[in-house]
Amino acid sequence: MDIEEGMEWLFRARKIDLQIKDKIYLIEGLYTCCGLQGIAYDKISVVTSPENKFERIMADIDKEQRAIKALQKKKAKVLTEIIDRINTLETSPEKTILMGFYVKGERMENIAKELGYETKYCYRLRRKGIWML
Repeated sequence: MDIEEGMEWLFRARKIDLQIKDKIYLIEGLYTCCGLQGIAYDKISVVTSPENKFERIMADIDKEQRAIKALQKKKAKVLTEIIDRINTLETSPEKTILMGFYVKGERMENIAKELGYETKYCYRLRRKGIWML
């Protein structure tokens, strides 16, 4: 497998994960717009509008939550494909690095520390592992 093509193919799950994080941030932002404070309307004249902003915001939140569930299913499918491909390799540091980096989403510095290697060397082993795929 070509290195650049392999990196792109393996990075698919991480891209989906970023999309999920974006939607989570959006949902958190929408929740701050709900204004769920206690308001006493007994001495305030209230002007009603045909649009209920609270319901619209909650509908947007629901839509984003459904999109997250769909992305999570897509990510699970992509991860299964990636794991199946990586599992074609024999047990080796390259395989462990690919699993940690692309499947778990671990930072290379943490993987290097766990394996007792230099970070730069782990990046070389990752390239070698991709080439072996």
